[in-house]
Amino acid sequence: MKLIFVRHAEPDYAHDSLTEKGFREAGLLAERAKSWPVEAIFVSPLGRAQATAKPTAAALGITPVTLPWLREFSVLLPHPDTGAPAIPWDFLPTDWTRDPQLLDYASWTDAARYRRSMAHDGTLKREMFAPGTQLPYGGNAVAEQAKMVNEGIDAILAQHSYLRDGLLYRCDKTDDGLLVFFAHLGVIDVILSHLLNISAPALWQGSFLAPSSITVLGSEEREPGVAYFRAQSIGDTAHLLLAGEPVSHMGYFAVPFSG
Repeated sequence: MKLIFVRHAEPDYAHDSLTEKGFREAGLLAERAKSWPVEAIFVSPLGRAQATAKPTAAALGITPVTLPWLREFSVLLPHPDTGAPAIPWDFLPTDWTRDPQLLDYASWTDAARYRRSMAHDGTLKREMFAPGTQLPYGGNAVAEQAKMVNEGIDAILAQHSYLRDGLLYRCDKTDDGLLVFFAHLGVIDVILSHLLNISAPALWQGSFLAPSSITVLGSEEREPGVAYFRAQSIGDTAHLLLAGEPVSHMGYFAVPFSG
């Protein structure tokens, strides 16, 4: 089984669409993807992901399936110093490195800063809980959304005979299918966190998926009935570079490498 995760092309966030450059990127991606043996395409409901997927779906003659849990990882958190709304990965190194739990695969969603979330109008949705406090599941909006994403990808894999069992997958047969997901940087990293058993904050803070980039995971069945996913490429932008299209900096705080 191979999974390709595509971050949407360069976004026009104000209109939940793509910039002129973003539409060029989506077209170049479709040209690259037209020979892929794709079995199914799944897409976030947000406009920028839908617009990115449209040329590829047309080139392959596939009707995409929209999945609500592929939308951006949209929990808002109060910044620990200012209290201003912030997305889970929008913290400075001096902020997030204060809490080593954020780098722990098994418990990153229970880190203290993630136990306080905000409604989209900026009002507090949850109260802060002391570190280590055991909450009923509904007490942590970050954990709630991560669980929804994890269950979503596992349900799709189960349809292909890959069943989650602890930190790996059980399979009674090998599936050589290729599934493509058009989504967003934040939620793709949550999926990678689940499949590779790496904390999402480690991926959010330590890697970059450029707009329209592709990330390829393949399952390896080295033991009978056991599968584990392995990253073959992360944030690949070959379709842009070969066409002379610069790599967009959106979501990055420096100039990305475009060689």
